[in-house]
Amino acid sequence: MAINKVVYGTTTLVDLTGTTATSDKILTGYGAYGKDGVWMDGSATSGGIESVTQDQNGYVVLDDDEGNQIVVDPLSVTSNGTYTANTGHAYSPVTVNVSGGSTTEVGRVNFYDYDGTLAYSYTDTEFLALSSMPSNPTHTGLISQGWNWTLSDAKTHVTEYKYLDIGQHYITENGNTEIDLNIDEDAITIMLCLSTSATRHSFIINWGDGTSENITGLYEYKIEHTYSTLGTYTISISAATETSYYYLGSGSAYYSVITRPNSISTTNNQNMGIPYSKYVVSARIGNNVTQISQWCFSKCMNLQYVTIPNDIVFNIGGYIFYQCNSLKQITVPSSNTTIANNIFENCYSIKSIAIPNTITNIGNSSFNKCHELKALTMSNSITSIGTSAICNCHNLETLILSKNIIGSLNSVFGQNYKIKHISIPNGITDITYLYFTNNYLLESVTFPSNITSISYSSNPFTRCYSLKSVVLPNTTTEVKDYMFQYCHNLTSITIPSSVTSIGTSAFNYCSSLESIVIPNNVTVIKSMAFSFCTSLTSITIPNGVTSIGDTAFSNCYALTSVTIPSSVTSIGTSAFASCYGLTSVTIHNGVTSIGNSAFNSCHSLTSVTIPSSVTSIGNSVFSSCYVLTSVTIPNGVTSIGNYSFQYCYGLKSITIPSSVTSIGTSAFNYCSSLETVHMISDTPPTLDSNTVFSSTATLVAIYVPVGSLTAYQEATNWSIYASKIQEEPS
Repeated sequence: MAINKVVYGTTTLVDLTGTTATSDKILTGYGAYGKDGVWMDGSATSGGIESVTQDQNGYVVLDDDEGNQIVVDPLSVTSNGTYTANTGHAYSPVTVNVSGGSTTEVGRVNFYDYDGTLAYSYTDTEFLALSSMPSNPTHTGLISQGWNWTLSDAKTHVTEYKYLDIGQHYITENGNTEIDLNIDEDAITIMLCLSTSATRHSFIINWGDGTSENITGLYEYKIEHTYSTLGTYTISISAATETSYYYLGSGSAYYSVITRPNSISTTNNQNMGIPYSKYVVSARIGNNVTQISQWCFSKCMNLQYVTIPNDIVFNIGGYIFYQCNSLKQITVPSSNTTIANNIFENCYSIKSIAIPNTITNIGNSSFNKCHELKALTMSNSITSIGTSAICNCHNLETLILSKNIIGSLNSVFGQNYKIKHISIPNGITDITYLYFTNNYLLESVTFPSNITSISYSSNPFTRCYSLKSVVLPNTTTEVKDYMFQYCHNLTSITIPSSVTSIGTSAFNYCSSLESIVIPNNVTVIKSMAFSFCTSLTSITIPNGVTSIGDTAFSNCYALTSVTIPSSVTSIGTSAFASCYGLTSVTIHNGVTSIGNSAFNSCHSLTSVTIPSSVTSIGNSVFSSCYVLTSVTIPNGVTSIGNYSFQYCYGLKSITIPSSVTSIGTSAFNYCSSLETVHMISDTPPTLDSNTVFSSTATLVAIYVPVGSLTAYQEATNWSIYASKIQEEPS
């Protein structure tokens, strides 16, 4: 008997009576109990795939013939198989057959209203099929002036670039400019800032609290007004005559359109304006305004939106919307040719900036720290981008650069966490301070072939976790410090022959890098250059490198062999430490010093020949090389450092040449298989302690030259081993 409901007392333990599961909704190979309590085996399949496309977020969308839509990361769809759907599907996982489809990039054309609302959205194919622009949005008190792109121009752009953001222009129905305030305390005096280029104009200002005044003045107007009680107010500005016009804002640094009164003295102009500009929550621009002045809305941190007519000019001095933390969207009028310096900097909440095809120049830091900006599209009219223009845009996913940008780029792309691909335009010949730091999802960068000059920040690709391959331009002369640090997915890097040095931590933690070709002109490999490249299996150090820095190849667990050419004179501290898979090391004549811990914890190293050019062996050089069975120390080495062969469990015999004058503390400590030591010098080398050969229970004899027995047995710290010291058999 099948059971579909179990109640214990007043508690329902099992209730299948409401389930809608049927066998045709359950994937083959899975099962469930139905509403009658009877077990059902699934019989459903996903059906054939009818289309494979890619959405605006870069995800593959698979539609089958049963009406199911599966969204998966494009990197996971490479062949037929089982993939996990996201949400809202009949079953998961689902088996898909992708062999009949083709993945194509689908562009996106978005139409935004003044408050950041997405009014319309089309794929590039849908948009190109339109015969007219979509209808203009309508709002009480506003007159729509249309979109900031024409259909013809937009289609030309979308045909080439696939992506575009378009915005709407408005003018107020009554012709007045209106500024909404939210005053949060009583008896507050604010100052309204306006300006003009003419000698004399007249305006009427309604303060929204039942008072108004007529203003007639000269070039700059700074009008103070006191609100007796807290509340919301709308300032309405109208021209007294049709020929009166004005600029919104004073144009002076640190004075936004609403700011602190001049009657309040301060020694810190920049910060004193903030408590007053914060009162501005929205603005609607009307007739008779011809320009938005420099700094106009700067630090209006609560400003939600501004409606902008289609003929307004932005002052090229910049900073107009600087630090408008709450601003959601701006439509730039086609009457402008420049996006001024710092104009949108620190607009943390802005999601869309609709840039028209009249813009030719993007200023310095213009979009810096626009954290919520998701797409930025530039038309072919743009020919230059300023310093740090597109940095710290943490949610920027789509970046379309004009193909006509020429000249130079300076510190443009860093801290853009979500951008996947960047192609630098072919017209760029000079890159200053290349900067992609913390672009976590960046997979590839394409450089133009005609770059004549390039310089890098100290960590240009650091934490580009998804970066897979890079071909550096031929003008690159050094792989900079920290250049590719933490690029965990980097598998391919092409370094041009022009490079002469590999910087500190240049490839540190590039854990997917399996091999790399170091150009022949490289002379220096600096500290930690390849440390923690845990997949690196082989490395060729060219004959020309003179020094290998500290920890340069440490923790390269998969590295199995290394050859150090004769050009190298020094091997740095811990240079190859903890290379657990390293089985052989060839050191050519030329090296004079091997740094402390250079091969420490190379657990698989079985033998090493130290060349005659070496004069000193540092502390812990071969410590914890557990299976090291053979070491040749050349005549010429004068000192063996502390702990240099400690924990070399496989070492059975060691010959110490006559050139050695000192042996460090615990140099052969815990060499648990050591049986014989052969001393060549007639004069006992200095032992730094009596632990040089401690914990070597298997030690049978320390052989010394004939005639030197007494000298060794009585020497300081040698005497503890007197019973094992013997003359070398003839």
